[in-house]
Amino acid sequence: MTSTGRGVVLKGLADVAAKAAGFIALPVVIQFAGAAGYGAYSQVSTIVGFLVPFAALGLGGGIVRFFSIEPWTDAVRARFVRVMGLVLLAALVPSAATAWWAASLNAAFVRWEHGTELIRWGAALIVAGALEQVILELLRSQHRIVEFACFQLTQTCLVVLATLLLLPLGYGLVALLEVAVAIKLATVATVFLGFWTWNRPHRGDMPRTGAEIGRMIRFGLPVAVSGLGLWMMNVSDRLVVGHYLAPTALGRYSAVYTFASLLIAVNGPLNLPLYPRLMTAVASGDGDAVGRCIRTFHRYATLVLVPAGFLLVALTNPLLILMGGEGVRVSGLLVAMIVAAAFLDQWNAIAHYSLLCVDEVVFVRNAWFALGAVNLMANVFVVPVLGLLGAAFVSLVTFVLLEAAIFRKACAFYPLTSHYRFDVAIKAGISALLAVAGVVLLGRFLPPTSKTVVASVVVFGLVYGGMLVLFRELGTPEVRLAARALGLRAAAPARE
Repeated sequence: MTSTGRGVVLKGLADVAAKAAGFIALPVVIQFAGAAGYGAYSQVSTIVGFLVPFAALGLGGGIVRFFSIEPWTDAVRARFVRVMGLVLLAALVPSAATAWWAASLNAAFVRWEHGTELIRWGAALIVAGALEQVILELLRSQHRIVEFACFQLTQTCLVVLATLLLLPLGYGLVALLEVAVAIKLATVATVFLGFWTWNRPHRGDMPRTGAEIGRMIRFGLPVAVSGLGLWMMNVSDRLVVGHYLAPTALGRYSAVYTFASLLIAVNGPLNLPLYPRLMTAVASGDGDAVGRCIRTFHRYATLVLVPAGFLLVALTNPLLILMGGEGVRVSGLLVAMIVAAAFLDQWNAIAHYSLLCVDEVVFVRNAWFALGAVNLMANVFVVPVLGLLGAAFVSLVTFVLLEAAIFRKACAFYPLTSHYRFDVAIKAGISALLAVAGVVLLGRFLPPTSKTVVASVVVFGLVYGGMLVLFRELGTPEVRLAARALGLRAAAPARE
């Protein structure tokens, strides 16, 4: 199995574990803290997620840019220690400001009885998150993917365990957040100390690359600032919902987004090797190689994204009801619009990477920022009138406009209309539609239980896979590819 295959599998396992943890925690939080508590907890995560890149001064991106080309020497490790110290001091500023304005933030965006205390502890997460980001980016820059995944998996398991233990015992969400802060700081400290034990540096002088901390900040901070557009496109609607609507509405809306984000987990492992492979093809000047790369990755992305999108639309409401009761039921149209927006973003990911390969970074950033601003302003006007459906509609429209702009710009450099696998999308769409029909039919004869959901997934998979076989989009090459990715190559001859 190639290293790319191993990377895809490892990243996929880490992403699946993280998403599964969210679904394990979701019903527990709703059961013991209600939909309002879940919405408040999610909103604090949204606020923290926005502030962390700024708190880290963009040094995470600078580490990947500059440390990845240097061996791990004493000098590099010493510079990394200075980076960690600077990030710690810098993160204390937004953390202190968030804690100081906790009551105002609660009144504006959360409006939960324990929201002020929750936000104050969330302020500590800003420091922990900034340090965590720098640690993870260093592991990434040093190609330590195994350690990267283990770091994420360890945190995920510990937070889920804390959720399952603390909430049933009556400790509440504030105590859970306190423990989450402790877990993050402990794992960061463990890995940081590991740079003096298991990750001993190579002896020798550090190459002079000119990558001083000031240059790293100048490189990374604009990237963090441009990420404001990404943040506005993905989470600003929830801030507006939290401001204008009841906490229970925010909880239902956040829960739907949790399910829709599964599309990112599905496509993320494919995007991991896509960028470097596409960059290599573009740098070679071989148009045929570029075309093969785009067609291959877009085909597999389509084959997994289309069924995932259909299945999410069909099962989100049944799963929400199983986890939180009828009180968390939402409109099927709302689910469809949110899932469609997430689908478009992932399905067109190749166009985004294509523009990065030709240094069209400014256009991509400006597009995200402009449409993000439109998303935020439109939600301010639409949500008070149309509620959750209005927020979902605004997100869908802005994502359609964004992806159309990105696709059109990318077509100026690559013939994406011929490279994109629209033929596969049609076959996958027909197959997924028939599979959903089977799920709906099954739901008419079986009660809404967890066993029914499992049976629905099995039926969907069998129908979808069978149709792809009939369409000749799934066959022996795909089976062999999956076997190699799972490390089963050696076992194949024995079976033959």
